[in-house]
Amino acid sequence: MTQTDIEELVEDLYSRILHTANLVLRNCSTFHITILQKENPSYGEIAEQLEKLCAILELLAGDSAEMTAQKARDYALHVKQIADAIVEGDEEELKEQVEQLNRRSFI
Repeated sequence: MTQTDIEELVEDLYSRILHTANLVLRNCSTFHITILQKENPSYGEIAEQLEKLCAILELLAGDSAEMTAQKARDYALHVKQIADAIVEGDEEELKEQVEQLNRRSFI
């Protein structure tokens, strides 16, 4: 695998993480928490998958794309916090986490 291939893979993983975080944001802004709790896969499972993707991205990125990896981890953390609020049925925390994620740039 060439360095260019690795850079493209890092960018693809980052894009997928942002896309997923954006879908979570959209769903949480649209649906009531009781609906979100019934999703399959669950938001907790989605957060776990994002965490795994971040670990892969960090390995591939190395020092050259450290900032990209950190931004991906930040989005994954927001999704994890949203998932936790959904599991707990905490509408206020969910609203707060959605607002925080909504302030992110998605770039």
